[in-house]
Amino acid sequence: MHILFIKQLYAYIKKLRQNHLYRELLFK
Repeated sequence: MHILFIKQLYAYIKKLRQNHLYRELLFK
């Protein structure tokens, strides 16, 4: 696997998790 691809994927997953946490805080 390409290292750049892994870094992009990691950044994308990190962003998704942050969005998910933000949404949970909003709807609690």
